[in-house]
Amino acid sequence: DPCSSGLGGFDGSQNVIDNCLADGVPASAVGSSFQVNAQIEGLFGGNPDLEEEVADTYTMGVVWEPSFVNNLAITVDYFDIEIENVIGNVPSQTFFDLCYVQGQQSYCDSIDRNPNNGTVSEFRSLSQNSATLATKGVDASIDYSYDTAEWGTFGVYSLITWLDEASFQALPTDDGYSCVGYYGATCGEPTPEWKLNTRFDWSYGPYGARLRWSRISEIEDDEFNETINPGPEDLYIEGVDAYDQFDLTLFYTASDNVYFQFGIENLTDEDYVLIGDDSAEQANTYPATYDPIGRTYFGRVVLSW
Repeated sequence: DPCSSGLGGFDGSQNVIDNCLADGVPASAVGSSFQVNAQIEGLFGGNPDLEEEVADTYTMGVVWEPSFVNNLAITVDYFDIEIENVIGNVPSQTFFDLCYVQGQQSYCDSIDRNPNNGTVSEFRSLSQNSATLATKGVDASIDYSYDTAEWGTFGVYSLITWLDEASFQALPTDDGYSCVGYYGATCGEPTPEWKLNTRFDWSYGPYGARLRWSRISEIEDDEFNETINPGPEDLYIEGVDAYDQFDLTLFYTASDNVYFQFGIENLTDEDYVLIGDDSAEQANTYPATYDPIGRTYFGRVVLSW
């Protein structure tokens, strides 16, 4: 609450004081630590006046299968996508800043305060067509297999993504920000600049093996994104180095009806990735991106008839 110190965000500016007084905060309360609840209750919901989202999508790709190398295919695809009129809710802190810092009355009208002490009883943030999303980058793939008479068939299958932009503009009046190379309270799940997923396959008669290598490039907390946070940074953990994970799977086809698998996930037992601040999704990390368990083993028997 920009009108309250303590758990609030009061900055002492006359502009904020005037807007708080105009919205009914008692003069004796403005700038004091009257907002004692750590979370402010909000009402979120739909809006019958919503319009459809509109997207401009541009893609261009090439496929190369050279005649002088059997079983080799290389693809490169460029994508550029922008979505306007994105349906969503204005972020809660932005909602309060628009009212008390920027003085936009439409947002103040949706904030209810106790007339006696000024505390917020509720604010209403209904869905609206206000945001813009954009992303662009390059996807590439390499598929190659090689047959040998004595050692079976070898294959390499690789997917590579380079992300140039992953931006979000909450409101038309905002500058917006890009989350490429960041994770955190604003960007959420890590958005690495580079992602690699490569499979090395081998098969010989009923036997087979697969080694999968996944890699994401280094990434920082979005507190170090100057567009998101122009102020000073003070984090014990500033980011995560490039992360590699290897998974190994062995196959054996005993017959047309019996099939065995044995595997090791996180083969090298990569260390737990600790984020360490309140931007982490769960258990001080992002478990959808970084393996939180360590090396694990699995076995599978498939019977069919």
